[in-house]
Amino acid sequence: MDENRNLPAERGETPLALAPVPGPYDFAPTNLQEAMQLAKMLSESNLVPTAYRGKPGDCMIAMQFGYEIGLKPAQALQSIASINGKPSIYGPAGKALLLAKGCRIDELDIEDVKATGVARCVITRPNGARTERSFSQDDAKAAKLWDKDGPWKLYPQRMLMWRAFWTCANDAAADLLKGLKGVEEVRDITPEGETLEVKGPTARSAKVSAPDKSAPKQPVAKSTPRDVDQATGEVAKNGGDAPAHGNGANKDADSTPASAGMLSHIRKRMENATLTEAECCKQFGLTQLDGITVAQANQVIAWTANPAA
Repeated sequence: MDENRNLPAERGETPLALAPVPGPYDFAPTNLQEAMQLAKMLSESNLVPTAYRGKPGDCMIAMQFGYEIGLKPAQALQSIASINGKPSIYGPAGKALLLAKGCRIDELDIEDVKATGVARCVITRPNGARTERSFSQDDAKAAKLWDKDGPWKLYPQRMLMWRAFWTCANDAAADLLKGLKGVEEVRDITPEGETLEVKGPTARSAKVSAPDKSAPKQPVAKSTPRDVDQATGEVAKNGGDAPAHGNGANKDADSTPASAGMLSHIRKRMENATLTEAECCKQFGLTQLDGITVAQANQVIAWTANPAA
């Protein structure tokens, strides 16, 4: 045999080491210290939802919930939100989890939902177990959701479909969701009997009760085109036609009720920032948003732009 064809080991030589094959990039933490460092880094990023910015503790908890249901840290922060103090998961992520576990999801087309006023969802587990649930327009009206400001008014059929899905998912795949409810479902629930801490120069430690639904609402002014600046999306600071005084701020802003347009604008901003009315009330020492003044509305607008400030 040709000596040149012998293996290196047979010739008494040390074989060359093969270069390691790089693995996929993944910054998922492997211990508590790494998780804390990652949570801090993510909380300082502009690529996480506003509600998590400057809150490494919240990031850490969301990452842990995500880990328990099979989500990577970055996915968890984009898919999990705190609604009324409870971790909840957005619908697309919920569907993705079920599909990844081999579940089949069958839903009515949105045109069928428009025609019938009923949304249906069927979830079939890999073992063949089949669960079907529905949610109708009549169900939404009975729950006082059909005329509710926000997604229910903007996308009523889509909201029926999400309600049908989450009702079905909660019954068919509670083990996969680990008890997490859907954002599209939980954000419609107002916490009952919750105490909110009043913040302000005159009542820093006082407590107020959650809104009493039986109490009459304060009068709300009608919406006008001047309530919201169409160019910037901000609430008008001079309260519409009311004259400005002194330094340009409206002296009546502290007593003029915010209009329906202002309140709708505020709720939309909170939804985009994954904030809840309960969090808003706690931040400003309010019992409810309905009936707040123009001055309070502007304070809330500034807060929704930077909740961590």
